[in-house]
Amino acid sequence: NGFVYVLEGSATFGSSNTKGEPHHTLQLGPGDSLVVHNSSNSRCRFVLLAGQPVGEPVEQYGPFVMNTRAEINQAMRDYQNGKNGFEGADAWTSKNRHFTSNPALFESWKANRSAGDSKTEL
Repeated sequence: NGFVYVLEGSATFGSSNTKGEPHHTLQLGPGDSLVVHNSSNSRCRFVLLAGQPVGEPVEQYGPFVMNTRAEINQAMRDYQNGKNGFEGADAWTSKNRHFTSNPALFESWKANRSAGDSKTEL
């Protein structure tokens, strides 16, 4: 089980030849291989995440995912109190935050990355 997230370009995935487009997610079923076919002249970049099912209950609330509601409640308390891995969370900021206020900066960064400049800093 797993999924494919297409970053750039397009390709067909799996025996059903499901087309993956940029910024779309394709859910995968059981199996131990994946066929990917790109018939265009441009590259297709994607992320593949897959693994064995863990067979445990899943409880989700907002960004929190745990096994039980009690664990969700504890995680929310930890977050609110800055404990158990959330130390300093209130002062954290994303390095990518300026992309939302400056789309031209993101497009410039993307163009540099596409041109092979792997050292471009944000």
